[in-house]
Amino acid sequence: PKVKFNEKETLTIVCQFDATPEEPFSFLHNEQPIVPDSRVTTSVEDNKYTIVVKDLRPEEDEGVYTLKSDHLILDTPAITVVPEEKKPKTETTTVEEEKV
Repeated sequence: PKVKFNEKETLTIVCQFDATPEEPFSFLHNEQPIVPDSRVTTSVEDNKYTIVVKDLRPEEDEGVYTLKSDHLILDTPAITVVPEEKKPKTETTTVEEEKV
């Protein structure tokens, strides 16, 4: 699986079971519960569990994503987000000489 993403890419993690699990699962990022927001969504559809992280940010979205129940823990490999190369802003300064 892909573990290195570019900044602003979308990360989609899908875990599909053969049958619908009887126990609830929770979504974690670096062992902390994932709180869905405008960039991060989680969904459960029958036997398919999905985490989507849009507009990836270095550091903030890096790490291990986990799907966890009382009896099962599924971890992704460590995800890395490569920062966009910031193009240096070139400033042009014009110096006018005064003629005396």
